[in-house]
Amino acid sequence: MCEITCCLIQVDERYEPASAELRTVFGLQLEQQRNDAVIDNKLFTNIVTTRKHVSLHRCFQFHAFVRFYTVA
Repeated sequence: MCEITCCLIQVDERYEPASAELRTVFGLQLEQQRNDAVIDNKLFTNIVTTRKHVSLHRCFQFHAFVRFYTVA
């Protein structure tokens, strides 16, 4: 019989991360602004291309692409 183990975590919904991320790599201290970009379907509305006619097969691939990268 197969045993399944899992780990449950609880997230504090009130937690707000700092606006800057700071890390030290090989003694060098690096700081950058946290990426807080909103990724949703609107981001993919203006795809720049010279191809104006898209086949139905490519259309389904595009919707899968948008769904995958919105979740990722």
